[in-house]
Amino acid sequence: GDIVSPIDGEPVRGVSIPASLAPGARVGLRGAQSLAVARALLVQLIANCGPADLRVVVVTDQPTKWQWLEAVPQVMLPDGSPAIVRDHVHGNLLAELECFTGHLLVVTDQPALLVTRTSALRRLLADAHKHALLAVVDEGLLPPVCTAALHTTMSPTARWEADVRSAGLPTLVRIAAIGQAAAQRCAELLRGLRDPEDALAATATVPRALSLAELWG
Repeated sequence: GDIVSPIDGEPVRGVSIPASLAPGARVGLRGAQSLAVARALLVQLIANCGPADLRVVVVTDQPTKWQWLEAVPQVMLPDGSPAIVRDHVHGNLLAELECFTGHLLVVTDQPALLVTRTSALRRLLADAHKHALLAVVDEGLLPPVCTAALHTTMSPTARWEADVRSAGLPTLVRIAAIGQAAAQRCAELLRGLRDPEDALAATATVPRALSLAELWG
């Protein structure tokens, strides 16, 4: 979102605030609009990065919140199922992704798994320079593994900490969040995307149905 001036509180429009989700990034989203902001970030990612370059894995105990992602190619496993899983099957999921050489983003709304020693999710993110994490927390504290944090309320403004380890004050920003219906529409537009360089798609099962638009393309 836009920066909000610390002098008069008015937004300085047109200035985007980057939130890195590159390998090694550990971003936490907290508060009432954390899920809506997560949708906005994911929509930007999947619209700009093809399946050969990006894979998204969602670890959740509330899969209906992430159901809009089920049709997105960047979330598909070789067997055609979406990578929206619970932590106890995460070990099997890693085996499915062994041949993938692109960027892996792990999204979770279960912050407790990031501090549990026996958690497969914690083991997956043990290397601080590999993979990226987007932790979504409605209430409570963000997991200590997060190095950047956005604190939201019901207000259109939020507090952004690009580096929680620094002593600087958070930046007040205006967020851009989207609802599930809008995210679903974006996901549907990407449903038929096929990336010829996608190693996972090459091992996937043949789709059961194709639209005439896909065949024509």
